[in-house]
Amino acid sequence: TIHFAVGAPHLIEALAEAGSDTLGVDWRIPIDDAWNRLGTDRPIQGNLEPTALLAPEQHLRSAVNDVMRRAAGRPGHIFNLGHGVLPATDPDSVTIAVDAVRAFEAASGKTVPYEVVPRRSGDIAETYADPSRARDELGWSAERGLPEMMADAWRWQRENPEGYA
Repeated sequence: TIHFAVGAPHLIEALAEAGSDTLGVDWRIPIDDAWNRLGTDRPIQGNLEPTALLAPEQHLRSAVNDVMRRAAGRPGHIFNLGHGVLPATDPDSVTIAVDAVRAFEAASGKTVPYEVVPRRSGDIAETYADPSRARDELGWSAERGLPEMMADAWRWQRENPEGYA
């Protein structure tokens, strides 16, 4: 069983005592703080803030990277989109989040459990992005790809296991 209460980081110890196998935490508590409070003997599901999926791609990738960095490849981390996908979320944003998790897996050699469920009636089958607008209007183009970004993030985590302390 998974116990999860939205907006209740002050109750995680009580939720853990209620007897669940796994504890779900939302974005209001950093996942590493949750593990520090509970110990590492139980899996934790979490904890991307759902509004990150509404943000520009770079912010979304940064938010996913932060969750993955804080989880630090611990066994028992179940990546989760906070407490659900908001109705205004572009499906491309979910794909970007999953791609970021996969890039972390490739960089770290750690497997992150996630589940992709079948498309619902009315969901679009495919979408495409053209980055030329960022280049043409902003004069910006990416110098590195997602695999390099995640490899760098994982290298930093290995070298700084206590975080920014």
